[in-house]
Amino acid sequence: MVGLVIVSHSRELAAGVAALAAGVSETSIPIAHAGGVGDNHEELGTDATQIMEAIESVFSPDGVLILMDLGSAILSAETALEFLGEDYAELVRVCAAPLVEGAVAAAVQIGIGADIDTVTAEAMDALMPKQQQLGGAVPADRRPPEDTDEVAVDSDVPAEGGHTFQILTQHGLHARPAAKFVETCSKFKANIMVRNLSKESEFVNAASLNRIALLSVTYGDTIEVLAKGPESEQAIKGISGLVAENFGEAAAPPETRKSSAAAKRTKATAAVAETPTDHPSSPSTPTGISEGWAVGPLLRVETSEPELPDHAAADAEYELELFNTARDRVRSRMEKQAHSLGARGAAGEAEILKAHQLILDDPEVLQAVVQSVSESGNNAARAYADTMQELAQAYSASPDPYLAQRAVDIHDVRRALLRELLEEGTGDAAGPDSPVILYARELTPSDTAQLDPERILGIMTELGGPTSHAAILARALGIPAVAGIAADAAATAKNAAIDGRAGTVILDPDAGTEQEFNAKRETWLTRRRELRQRSGEAAYTIDKRLITVQANIGDLAGANHVNPNGAEGVGLLRTEFMFLSRRNAPTEDEQTQMLTKMFNAVGDQPVTVRTLDIGGDKELAYIQLPEEENPFLGLRGIRLCLTEKALFKEHLRAILRASVGHRVSLMLPMVSRIEEIEAARAVLEDAAAELRGEGIEIGELPPLGIMIETPAAVLQASRMAEHAAFFSIGTNDLTQYIMAAERGAKHLVDIADPMHPAVLTAIAQSVAAAERAGIELSVCGEAASAPETAVLLIGLGVQKLSMNPSAVPGLKDLVRHTRYDAVKALAERAMSCGDASGVRRLVEDYLEAEG
Repeated sequence: MVGLVIVSHSRELAAGVAALAAGVSETSIPIAHAGGVGDNHEELGTDATQIMEAIESVFSPDGVLILMDLGSAILSAETALEFLGEDYAELVRVCAAPLVEGAVAAAVQIGIGADIDTVTAEAMDALMPKQQQLGGAVPADRRPPEDTDEVAVDSDVPAEGGHTFQILTQHGLHARPAAKFVETCSKFKANIMVRNLSKESEFVNAASLNRIALLSVTYGDTIEVLAKGPESEQAIKGISGLVAENFGEAAAPPETRKSSAAAKRTKATAAVAETPTDHPSSPSTPTGISEGWAVGPLLRVETSEPELPDHAAADAEYELELFNTARDRVRSRMEKQAHSLGARGAAGEAEILKAHQLILDDPEVLQAVVQSVSESGNNAARAYADTMQELAQAYSASPDPYLAQRAVDIHDVRRALLRELLEEGTGDAAGPDSPVILYARELTPSDTAQLDPERILGIMTELGGPTSHAAILARALGIPAVAGIAADAAATAKNAAIDGRAGTVILDPDAGTEQEFNAKRETWLTRRRELRQRSGEAAYTIDKRLITVQANIGDLAGANHVNPNGAEGVGLLRTEFMFLSRRNAPTEDEQTQMLTKMFNAVGDQPVTVRTLDIGGDKELAYIQLPEEENPFLGLRGIRLCLTEKALFKEHLRAILRASVGHRVSLMLPMVSRIEEIEAARAVLEDAAAELRGEGIEIGELPPLGIMIETPAAVLQASRMAEHAAFFSIGTNDLTQYIMAAERGAKHLVDIADPMHPAVLTAIAQSVAAAERAGIELSVCGEAASAPETAVLLIGLGVQKLSMNPSAVPGLKDLVRHTRYDAVKALAERAMSCGDASGVRRLVEDYLEAEG
């Protein structure tokens, strides 16, 4: 793989560009940076020795590309090559491409395995899109030829033959899934348009996050995607894989599927009706949006609007240069805020700020600004403010309250860029010297992300609701918050006490109330600390039955959250993330590198790796699957792997190489026949023999287990146990196949219920077969983390549960308050119920009685 070296006079700039470049690549790439001089490299300048060391750290026979900022950086880079000698120098390119754009373009090409010539050419062409977009001259030798295969994105609807996808994320294509949709579409040479088929909308440009969000795609809606261009087929497969993975989010059933007990437990986060205006209106009554108690002095803050200049643009090119410089600074600040949230273990919430970056760089917004400045003569601030105000009003006009709240995100990005452009500061709301309760008419996501939980005891707002991005970030930061507090009510108060779960606010509380709320706050904080502290301890039921709680992960970010959340290893490592949304299959080395990073993050804890699970609703752009009337009953899981043996063997080789020094087990998906286990074992043994023959170190062959997902596996569980080292039940697919109801079908959600007695009986039969054979059995489906189903699974005899890392501490706490004898009797009664609703009522009553 080609290495990349970033050289700048500034150490911070070099590191920042390197981080940006590394972040855009699908895979880990060899990248190093050199910048600054002096003892700590804090002075501006370049050091040839430092550059030489950077080159050596990423050197490979594929070559190294060096990108520099200016001036002496070129001389220092050339001197570094002289130090290295001819053997190195002939494989190193010193490139005149723009530093930032070139680094990003080069990183993308390196990540997909391009050679040094291609990487260099892409870096040199990196300015062309900006020049074309902003109206700058493109040098003749860099213009694309007339017959280029590149497909320009325009407003024309592509050719007929659309593909439809049902969206099952909780809030549809909201900011984070929409951002992933845009990112996936951008990887392919295709003109891609999308519309909301359920609402009969017009087609919009798939490159525009805002246009996609304004399609108002909600849970259960069907979108239609049209693509035209040389990679249109691959693009559709990439989108198919993204939708199949549910955009990395949990599927959310309709409200009718929620039990009344669950509704009571989540009443603090129930959505409130809002009237679409330019901003979301306040809830009709105070509403808790982030749990916890707080009491303290009240600090009121105002979110002022930047004062827009009225002058015309004297120099359009200069105005746009100022605009883009401000945009770069805002983007950098957003990246830092997202990184800070991720470091706190809130990687999912950090995606909100990543979505803000897409709003900041929305091509249609940028095009409108360029036109307003260049053709209408408006100054950049006025052009941007008007464009974003129009966009915010479009969001606010949506009849969907959740989508209407996204106007806040538009205003947030608008204010941030205008403040930077007009040099009015960032509007940092996190400035009090002593702990306070903050009151604001409205807090934006970027305001909230800056808050320090040590200084901000609680939050009160007039506007917003539990689904607002500010509320999501407040919950991630652990700051109690209540919305729906009118400004006049809080105008003269000096102190406040709030309950973020119940939505209670007491202004200027008396001494007794303050004492009561302080006691509740201390109890709440102690409980939170205990959950975190005890999350690393083993979880036993009241009657001393051990329940092992593990994590489900699908990328490096998930792996980094396994140990901090107290998970006892990984019960399901999904390997599809390495294969989906790509033009080409990942190489063995790429897979090995990524898996090694994940295994290292988990440490000496056990890791169960599920081999590639593709097919059904998950397609790969580079594998031609057969046309099937029902892909869920077709070539998927282990069936596909045994058909594509070369791909499967390379996949197994990577797992074996990465597993050295780690406690790794292998798990086969979608097994329905014993011969599939033995055929997979033969490929595994062949891969191991090849590696040993090549002198590559591997350890003992990992235990080979299977997923129990099909009725055939349940009915043959006793015989399967003779060939498998362990079982793992995937409740999503098992429910789908037991109930003969596609899990993604909106009209079948009440049938495809994991709490149906038939599904529970299938699980009980599998547990019994595993116990007779003396092998372990775990459950790694979504049902493992829900209290309603978790107590039933424990009652059915399951002793190992695997779930999202963030759910581990709460599930362990549930185990410690559960009596096995009681839930065993509960599960036996549940299997005797006539339907799923009867089971749910039974479990509701149990949970209510247990408190």
